[in-house]
Amino acid sequence: MGTLNSFDAVDSYSLLFSRLKWPPPYVRLRAAQEIAKLIAGSKTSREAKEAFLLSLSKLELESEAASYLDIIRAFDLKAHFCEQDIRGALPKPSVLSEILIQRLFPTGSASTHWKKIHSGRAPDRFVEPDYFNRSVDGYVVPLVFKSNFERLQKEFGFPFKKQWAYEWTKLMENGRYPYSGTPYYFLGGPSDSKVASLDVRQREVILSAYLKTLSFAADIWRISATLAAHVALDAISLNDGLARIHPADEPSWCAKIREATGLMTQADEFTPVKEYLMQAHDILPASFHIPTFGTENIKRDITVRSFLYEAGSGEADPRQLQNHFESGLALWSARPIEFMGALDFENPERFRKQAPFGVTWPITLATYPMHPARWNQMYFQVGVHLPAAYLTEEAQHVTASANELYVTSGSTKVGHWRTWNKGWTPDHIKDGDPSTGTLTEIAHDVLTRAQKKFSCEVCYIVRCRSWVREREYGNYEHNAAYSLLPIPK
Repeated sequence: MGTLNSFDAVDSYSLLFSRLKWPPPYVRLRAAQEIAKLIAGSKTSREAKEAFLLSLSKLELESEAASYLDIIRAFDLKAHFCEQDIRGALPKPSVLSEILIQRLFPTGSASTHWKKIHSGRAPDRFVEPDYFNRSVDGYVVPLVFKSNFERLQKEFGFPFKKQWAYEWTKLMENGRYPYSGTPYYFLGGPSDSKVASLDVRQREVILSAYLKTLSFAADIWRISATLAAHVALDAISLNDGLARIHPADEPSWCAKIREATGLMTQADEFTPVKEYLMQAHDILPASFHIPTFGTENIKRDITVRSFLYEAGSGEADPRQLQNHFESGLALWSARPIEFMGALDFENPERFRKQAPFGVTWPITLATYPMHPARWNQMYFQVGVHLPAAYLTEEAQHVTASANELYVTSGSTKVGHWRTWNKGWTPDHIKDGDPSTGTLTEIAHDVLTRAQKKFSCEVCYIVRCRSWVREREYGNYEHNAAYSLLPIPK
């Protein structure tokens, strides 16, 4: 490997790569996008590649090393690297890094070295530390990792969780990592009214211990490498497709809705968004989320979902509307770590909801891959709403461009999903969503054919949430209101 041309280049790249360790996952995502741009650039590729491999070689934890390889995979940078360079620079191999290398270089030779990267069997008298147990209960890492090991422990009878705790203890002893709490410097100080999804340093330690446990299980307990690989994928950092999306500009009508809503009382807060939805549109706004806005003491957000709708004879009460509004979650099982390709077929009867006010089928579905990636998590918190697969006769395909996911069926563009981050901060109000706006639009002709297929009309369910407090440092009172808006033919 060559050397970088100047101290300035070293400092600039070091600063950029340090962003991959910042607590907000979105900062890590944006840093990864810029690193990928530099590696792919004709004038910067050589220096950026050298800096990348140098930075990779200095990493201390398995999860961090795998995240670097994830950047190469998610941004399709394999043409700029060879397998030998990556294996030579990789300081902490794991089953996850081996999966990613094999995906990058499918004709290369597989390595089993990762199976030996563990601390040996946990002693019989070893006791799981209280801090570790609190951390894996959702405090530091999502519960999916604990659930994976509980399931494997039940299936095979081996003490996976105890071994995980032991691997974590050895990492803490050898690396002297901090017992991370909430990084309040990213939240502006302690607060009961704000929360944030942050990847603290301790998360990387616990995930690295998780990967080491899988190495031990494959080496000593002889679980298959395929099984170890499957449960390791929950620790990936990036979903191919979503990783490439850059925030678009906020639509101009969002500002108008925010401004008008801010002048309304709670009784009239639906008026501005309903007036917008009743207008003629070149392409149908099928789903959107306007993130939190307002003053320090009165905050609001607005979310809209559209439905195929068969009217009933009864009135719509708030609980029924909430039930229909929250329907429409789809797992994209065919794409474990990608967010591109053919959408799974969905049976519309699975999403059909009936109430006295009518029957609905969601026009968009909040779509999740089998393994949602850590650095894309804020998108999944808000919801990546894609056109429902049952809207079209032919299969739908998702493709990522610079600022949108667009969906096609045959030669027809069905619609697209976009996101924006006006006024983004790493924290958000408690019981709210990250400060990320989203918009899904669908072509009129696609929706017209779907209406004929289902013999129904279109309606919107609008949710307006508010957080109100009397004093600047008091707790917010949270309220959510729902409203039905049928769209006449």
